[in-house]
Amino acid sequence: MSALMKVDFWLLRWAILFIVIIAPIAGAVFYTDYSVTGFVIIFILALTLTQMDDKHKTRRFMLSLPLPLKLFFQARALVVMLIGVIWIVLEGFGRVIGFGDTHMAEIFIHASTQLATMFVLSPSVIAMLTLLKHPVIKWGATFIFYMMVVMMGTLMGVFTTEIFIYMEALGYILAAIILIFGILAFWLILMLANAIRTRVDLI
Repeated sequence: MSALMKVDFWLLRWAILFIVIIAPIAGAVFYTDYSVTGFVIIFILALTLTQMDDKHKTRRFMLSLPLPLKLFFQARALVVMLIGVIWIVLEGFGRVIGFGDTHMAEIFIHASTQLATMFVLSPSVIAMLTLLKHPVIKWGATFIFYMMVVMMGTLMGVFTTEIFIYMEALGYILAAIILIFGILAFWLILMLANAIRTRVDLI
């Protein structure tokens, strides 16, 4: 799977360079507690990789490789997720050195809910853009799902932040639970997507 991830990292090298430069600046100057920039980046990265597949007709080639089919979804989702993590870390670093008055605890709470949302978004968007074939259904369903997840993730962030303000310990616990839920959802979505893709390829 590492070889597949290296290919996707190379395809997205421009995004990594952009993030390394822009994320600290965004964190220092434009950061808000309810930033959705990371979610937009996840969507753009997933869209870029799947559109490259469509443009260069790589699906047939990938299916011919002597690798388990499930590795392709896993590698792609992990690459997108890792780049999202880079954004959050560098954005948080920018917030620490920025102009605003912030605390590490607040950054941790916000990062936890953002990561949980990204864990749901990355495999879901990749799976929907890959498996859905009808253009209207593919774009409509993907966009609606994306907006719903972003809205729910933002609301979770707001709720967790408010809890943290009044009950700090409970805020930490809630943030950890949300993050664990996101990680579990990531792998469950990948398993479901792989099961559907295997069935489609067999048909």
